[in-house]
Amino acid sequence: MAKNTLKNPTLILCTWILCSCVSAPSASTKQFSYQYTLKTSKDGVSFDVAPNTPYYLAIINHPEISDKSKQDGITDKDGKTRIIFSDFPIKESDVTLTERYGDGSFGETFQLLLPSDDPWQKLDYIISIKCPNKKEQTTGGFTSEQGYTKYVATNQACELKVSPNFYETLPVQEE
Repeated sequence: MAKNTLKNPTLILCTWILCSCVSAPSASTKQFSYQYTLKTSKDGVSFDVAPNTPYYLAIINHPEISDKSKQDGITDKDGKTRIIFSDFPIKESDVTLTERYGDGSFGETFQLLLPSDDPWQKLDYIISIKCPNKKEQTTGGFTSEQGYTKYVATNQACELKVSPNFYETLPVQEE
């Protein structure tokens, strides 16, 4: 997964998901095991467990895991991912867990940053998906604590446009 970091996004889009980690001893040959809980927000304020929801999980910025381990799946009834086994400890900050939208082997998630380089959390965003010879689609949500949008998957190379959904988040001013 190429890291798409958008700094100072003024005319760009976004979605939201949060993860929590549980570490337990492993019965396999791996020394560590991890399972994560997917949480999503419908309002940008609170996050709820997301049962039976497609997800994308990636290990990023980890010094010992060079292949940027990735996993797709569907959370269980309690919003939990499959268990990951590792020879190395994995910090929660090394994990990106987001809701997955669409199907196919092409895909991407975006991290939106504030001018301070801090993650732009809980930003209401829209992603427009334009694929050759197909009707344009849109999805959206609120960025995660790490500033990530949903993972958008397609079966071909497509144009993705990420924009803040200011029409929904800004108050209407009366004259």
